[in-house]
Amino acid sequence: AGADINANWKLGKVQLDGSLFQPKVGKINLIGSAPLELDPITYKIDVPKTKPVSGNIEGTLDLSFANEILSASGNRVQGKAKIKARANGSINKINFTSDVWLKKAKFENTQFGTLISDINMLLNADNNGLQINRFTAKTPNNGAIKISGSVNRESDGKIFTDISINAKQAQMVALDYLTAQISSKIKAKGALGDMKLGGVIQIDRAEFRI
Repeated sequence: AGADINANWKLGKVQLDGSLFQPKVGKINLIGSAPLELDPITYKIDVPKTKPVSGNIEGTLDLSFANEILSASGNRVQGKAKIKARANGSINKINFTSDVWLKKAKFENTQFGTLISDINMLLNADNNGLQINRFTAKTPNNGAIKISGSVNRESDGKIFTDISINAKQAQMVALDYLTAQISSKIKAKGALGDMKLGGVIQIDRAEFRI
């Protein structure tokens, strides 16, 4: 693990440029600036709250770093996440946007024999919430999963969720004594604490072996 950060304080502004890295996790590059002023008489340092700040973060993380925690519950992930985030505005009002990509990632649960592969995802986030612009995945025997929707903060401050989960002949259980494929159309919608969950789950095929 390590960090390589360069900082330059000049004319009431600090500029940062560098990277954070960990061999088993990945590397994050960052660049940014923020106001930082020094009173020449009192030597008091001040961070003006109305002057501009900006920042950019980009990097790639190896999802397998989470397996040490996930393995206790029989879960395992594989793949890489690409992250890009931007911020600007002022200390009083920072605006940010971020994007997260997954390409051909994989999730496995050994307890149920679940294997979800070819996970391709694009998440976008900003001050108002999170948007699932793309989430597709495959399961064995030509099964498919698709997720879409958003989690947003409304003008009254409430968190509102609108998520759809669709599956087509998705093999979710694959054990020595049982395999099961399902199709579903599930929707979760509503404010946090008052969310409605509804839809249909159909068992397309199930095999019991004794």
